[in-house]
Amino acid sequence: PDRPAGRALGPLCGAMSENYDGNGQFLGAAMYPLDTVKYFEFSFKGNGDREDTCFYVLPLLAEHLRDNHVELTVLDLENRMLDDKQALPIIEALRGNTTVKELKLGRNMMDLALLELSEILKTNQTITKVDVRQNDINESAAIGFAEMLMCNTTIVELNLSSNHVASAAKHLAVALPMNSTLTKLYVEDCWIEDKEAELLLAALGKNSSITEFRGSNNRCDKKDVRKQLRSWAR
Repeated sequence: PDRPAGRALGPLCGAMSENYDGNGQFLGAAMYPLDTVKYFEFSFKGNGDREDTCFYVLPLLAEHLRDNHVELTVLDLENRMLDDKQALPIIEALRGNTTVKELKLGRNMMDLALLELSEILKTNQTITKVDVRQNDINESAAIGFAEMLMCNTTIVELNLSSNHVASAAKHLAVALPMNSTLTKLYVEDCWIEDKEAELLLAALGKNSSITEFRGSNNRCDKKDVRKQLRSWAR
């Protein structure tokens, strides 16, 4: 029998899922919101001109972003393993967009695309939540997000966890006292060492808006610093 469109639970009691379209076309093995399926194609290497087995972003997504499609309020690219080549046209399509309120970009392989995003967010006035955890961000892109926080006045939640923030955390420390909008900041597993962690913790004390901070699983040797990163509270 034909498979129904959307999610079909796999053998792990819902821990895994397979997506198929109405024609039985395989859309990838994971849990994805049904309203995102129309924007992606899962293709195998050698299928036509496809160079890799992966998700490919369809032109419709950039078109909807540029046209301010009223139903596209959450840009959800999560867990598609997109690299910069796939993601950059989508990020660039956010310039001038006024309908997207939330970015779910976690679990991909972006770096330069997210550096570009940090530039766009400096002047964007509609996006309030940004999740870029588990990407391939290096220190340049992390600095870009720090600079963005110095001038953005709409973002209330930023998740940078599981990226290579490292010494760029000192730039976040400079930015935080200048920002009075951000309420949640997550930098878990970001390769931050003691010196930068101490600067970051001091900056949190100077910030007036953050109410939730998570900074566990970094590279700090000092026990008291690790404890503060785990259990910070205003």
